[in-house]
Amino acid sequence: MNFYIDTEFHEYHKQPKCLGINVGKPIPTIDLISIGIISDTGESYYAVSKDFNIEDAWNSWQPKTDGYSFKYGHKIPKFAKEYWLRNNVLRPIFIDMYNIKYGISIQKLISNSEFNLRNFKQFIKKYGKTNKQIADEIYKFIYKNTYKSSSMPNLIKENGTNKPFHPQFYGYYSDYDWVVFAQLYGKMMNLPKGYPMFCMDLRQILQEKYDNKNKEYKEKYSYNDWIKNLKKNHNYPKQKDNEEHNAWNDALWNLKLHNFIINHL
Repeated sequence: MNFYIDTEFHEYHKQPKCLGINVGKPIPTIDLISIGIISDTGESYYAVSKDFNIEDAWNSWQPKTDGYSFKYGHKIPKFAKEYWLRNNVLRPIFIDMYNIKYGISIQKLISNSEFNLRNFKQFIKKYGKTNKQIADEIYKFIYKNTYKSSSMPNLIKENGTNKPFHPQFYGYYSDYDWVVFAQLYGKMMNLPKGYPMFCMDLRQILQEKYDNKNKEYKEKYSYNDWIKNLKKNHNYPKQKDNEEHNAWNDALWNLKLHNFIINHL
């Protein structure tokens, strides 16, 4: 069975510490924030982690051009801090959790006074899940949807039986998605029995479709031209702006994109 995954994550440099004192150089790392999985039958799983570095994710920023100034006749760009992760990933998660708490059925415009680090931490503490819990729930979700059985065997016993399952995972630009997914189980060798050690990348499949076109076509149209034409097809899956950067919505889009590739390319 096919499963379509997407994650939201925080990529940063983690500073090792000993007794509260910085030790050595910062280490590049990736924290899982949220994960969405959709089966090819439409069953879904979604969770937000409570184990990511919330403060670092909240304060993460990158420079953004914010107008220009002129000095000695030269145009000089001015830069401002852009809190992209906070505004595009953390805020939508906060809105979802806010709606869960207060039972609001439509998306409420959250004020900046409500959307603050303290409130966000409280919501994550209450509604988030540990990575261990997420890993166990995903295992059960994959098993249940593979065998269509609600009776879940003991996880350790299942790993030692002759009945492994062989799910296939798909993502879009999925390198980092697969890393944070695999890390839920520890090392790559610790993935549950039957899981592949790779994720099929829909972006790569699209690239292969383009590469297989004849020389004359590729001389006339670049890959980006080809994609622009594909997007004009009414069957090409669309996403609204407020649906992007949500792991569940993006996983569903991956399913629709794969169906489009199979049926129309």
